[in-house]
Amino acid sequence: MCGKTLSQKNEKRAEALILRKLAFKNDQSTFQNGVSKGSLGLKENFCKVFSILGIEGNSIVSSYVPIRSEINTIAIVDWLREIGCTICLPVIEKENHPLKFFVWEAGAKLVTSKFGIPIPASRKLVDPNILLCPLVSFDKRANRLGYGGGYYDRTIQKLREQRKIHAFGVAFSEQQSKNSLPSDDFDQKLDAVITDKNYFIF
Repeated sequence: MCGKTLSQKNEKRAEALILRKLAFKNDQSTFQNGVSKGSLGLKENFCKVFSILGIEGNSIVSSYVPIRSEINTIAIVDWLREIGCTICLPVIEKENHPLKFFVWEAGAKLVTSKFGIPIPASRKLVDPNILLCPLVSFDKRANRLGYGGGYYDRTIQKLREQRKIHAFGVAFSEQQSKNSLPSDDFDQKLDAVITDKNYFIF
């Protein structure tokens, strides 16, 4: 990655995180029956994309446990389990390597990894065909801006070399960039972005 692109990404990341934190704060005031309005809106739009793309209910789906101000996917996870999907969570086993994925059964215990991220206590390894990717920002050209570690880019590239997968960015609608995000050859394009208010299929 050239220095100019890296600098542009860092600048955009700082700006986008401020917007995400504000969206998250606003969403925290909308809880009903333990689920926020944003989470319910995300699920509604996810179901639409699921139907449009004709995805089967026996899929293996990687979600995540939200940290910091990431949008919560719990409503999606509950629905996916109801229709028979297997849920897994991403795990960093080695720095600068693709993610691993361990099955997360309903009600199963989570532990904190050495990187400070909740992961399943179970070590049942699977390869997902659908990834719900948290992000800092996205644009209408299928670009995703993450935290800068490159884990999802490495993982998506590896999985795409093996079989057909769906990489879905999930976010608050406020995280959409008005301009095209800086990107390079290493960055993996998303297949769709799903937010609490809309969705984009690329």
